[in-house]
Formats: sequence, structure tokens, C-alpha cells
Amino acid sequence: MIYTLARGGGLRDDQIRVQGIEDLGSEVFEIVCPIRGIEVQDPIRIGSVTIASESAVELTSIPDPEGFASEFRGFQAYAVAYVTDRLMLSAEKVGIQEIDLCLSWLTVRSRYSVPPLPDGTLHSWDRASMFVSPSRGRFVYLRGLSTHRRWLRIPKQEVNLGNLELAQKHAGLTKPSLFRAAPMNIRQAIVSCARAAKGIDDLDRVLALWEAIEFYVGDTSVPRLFSKSEMKAIRKAMPKLDNDEKSSRLGILLGDLNSPPLIVKFRRRVAIDGAPVSQSDVDLFVKLRKIRNDAVHGRSLSEPESSEVSQAVAVLSRILVFRMHALGQQNE
Repeated sequence: MIYTLARGGGLRDDQIRVQGIEDLGSEVFEIVCPIRGIEVQDPIRIGSVTIASESAVELTSIPDPEGFASEFRGFQAYAVAYVTDRLMLSAEKVGIQEIDLCLSWLTVRSRYSVPPLPDGTLHSWDRASMFVSPSRGRFVYLRGLSTHRRWLRIPKQEVNLGNLELAQKHAGLTKPSLFRAAPMNIRQAIVSCARAAKGIDDLDRVLALWEAIEFYVGDTSVPRLFSKSEMKAIRKAMPKLDNDEKSSRLGILLGDLNSPPLIVKFRRRVAIDGAPVSQSDVDLFVKLRKIRNDAVHGRSLSEPESSEVSQAVAVLSRILVFRMHALGQQNE
């Protein structure tokens, strides 16, 4: 519990020293999440997750410290995953990822409307009933099958969400004014940044963060790196190739010499808007950009730190506030 509280407070593994935690042995944990939008009679296996009704899941021994158990019970369906790990927090994270993947697959699969499946099997599809989007309830129940360690809790930041008091303590959030004629790319940047702020999965938050940055940058231009005369000299020095495909490819690459990386355009846009951003902020964005690129290109992935993602979201939110202020000033 001390380890979980420390991680929830933003500390990294290398910043935490809990005596004896390294001596914990691995065991199988059962992760159970209530599911909205699914009805099921008999248990059904989808990937590594089982979808089952309340009667098919053992829920009688759930701890009830805050009266949460009554809210946890009573759903029509539950997703169950099994994960082997030493720590409850690590097992919970992997289990939730597996459950979210299962629910996402069901949503994607429900949109497949071509009569034959890839293996040639014919299947029925009813438009009215197939537009579904199952989702997790806010609680997760975890128990170790060997040690019987267990908890029922609301994971991550969901537990700390409060209400906006726009007429009182949060009245300042209405300034600067949301410029109604803001360009579409800025509108989408705000939507994507909010997804990064409210998301639960840290990798998904990183992807949303960089989607927001791409929208924010838009068509921002930077000074040319190569002059026209330099480009002409480079093209003149190009070797003559006997393959049209190679020549075409080389020409495309040469045409991109004056296309700056996204991070360069991002820094240019920030400078124009006058947002206060430090070099350490930029270094953090670069680090998260590498994580994003590794993920989308299928390379070995390092897990993003939740605290670093939250810090980057805070910096981008600051930048978007300055951008909105600049748009309002231009309009005036």
C-alpha cells in the first residue's frame, strides 16, 4: 500500500525504497472490472479476457471499506483477466490494458459489415444492433490467488476528480475568452489536449498529446535551411540513375530538405505566441516524441511515466492558453 500511494503521488520506481518489497514472490492475480454495454449469459473468452455475468464471477468476498461494493455489484457483465506479477499495482495495470484491448476489439469487430469474414465464413450483421461501444466501470477488483491480497479501488486519477465551480473559485477559467472563430486546427488541438489530460492509459495520453501538438503547429512555417541556389546546385550534382523509381525517390527526398521536423515547427510556433517554455520542457516533449514514434512504428517501447505525461499536458495547456489569447488580440 505504501508503494501504491507513492506511485500514485508521482514518484518513480527509482525514487521509492520500501523494505521487503523486493522479497515478494510472483503470483497469479485475478483482475475483475464491471462492464457497461454488454449482456452475456455463459462466460465467453475473448483473447486473454473472459466476459461473464455477475452470477459467474465470485464477488462475495469483496472488501467494502467505503460502501463501494454495492456499486461494484449489479452490473450485467464483468471482464476478468489473469496476470502473473509480484506487485498488485503492476498486475492491475496489465490487466486493465488487456480488458481495454478486449473492449476495443469488440467495438472494432462490431463495425465489420462485409458478409464474408476473412476465412470465407458468412455471418449476420444488423446495422441497428451492431453500433456498440462497451466500456469499463470505474472500479477494479484485484485479488492474489496465492496470498489472497486484494483490493477494490478506483484506479489512477479518476478518484481525485472534482467539480468545477465556475461562479466561485474557478471563475478565472473563463479567461482568456474562448475565441469563437478559432481556426479548426486550434479547436482540434484543444479537444486532443483534453483527451491527453483526462485519459487513463499513459501511452494513449502520449498519442493524444502529440496529436494535439500537430494540430497546434498547423501550417506554421520556418525559415528555409537551404537557399534556392543551394537546392539548384544539389540537384545539378545528383547522379544520373538508370532506374526511374530510384530517381523519383531521390527527387522526393530532396524536395523534403526544407521540410523541418515537427519539433522545430513546434518551437517556432511557441516563440511566435510568446508562451513561456523552458529547455527542460522541450526536452520532455522530445522524450515523449520518441516514445510515441516507437509505439506507432512497432519498435521496442518504454513505458511513459504518468507524472511526466501530466507535466507535458500542463505545459501544452499553458501554450494553448497563450495561443487563444493571441487569437483574441488579433481579432481585436
